[in-house]
This record gives sequence, C-alpha cells and structure tokens, in this order.
Amino acid sequence: MPSLEIHPLSDLRNEAARLVEKRCTHQPAAEPLLSNLGYAVRADALAERVRQSGRGARVRRFATGGIFVALGITAAAAPRS
Repeated sequence: MPSLEIHPLSDLRNEAARLVEKRCTHQPAAEPLLSNLGYAVRADALAERVRQSGRGARVRRFATGGIFVALGITAAAAPRS
C-alpha cells in the first residue's frame, strides 16, 4: 500500500487568493449595473400591471399631470441668472 503524503497548500492558497482578489476588484464595478437592472425589471412588471388594469389610464394621467406641475413649480422657483 502506498504511503499517504500531505503537502501544504501554500501554492494553491496563493492562486486562490489571486482569484478572490480579481473577483473582488471586478465585482463593485458590476454592482450599479445589477442594481439598475433590478429596478428596470421591477418597473417593467409594475408597468404591465398598470397597463392591464382599468384604472391604468387614469393613474397615468394624474401621474403625468403631477410631474408637469412639479416641473413647473421647480422652474418658477429656480433663481434667475
């Protein structure tokens, strides 16, 4: 029966550390994209519900009107240059 030899994992540990470091440096760059993608998917699902409901047109009309009123107030309150 061959003898069992145990070798330290120092070489593999260094390789694993490099892989983890590489992943950690690339991951923060992708986080805003994933967050924005999540918002887009949720907004799409909500928009589909609003479109299918009978109240969708009324909700859209009031939301659009509210946005325009808010923009008008913001423009009126803005300092003149």
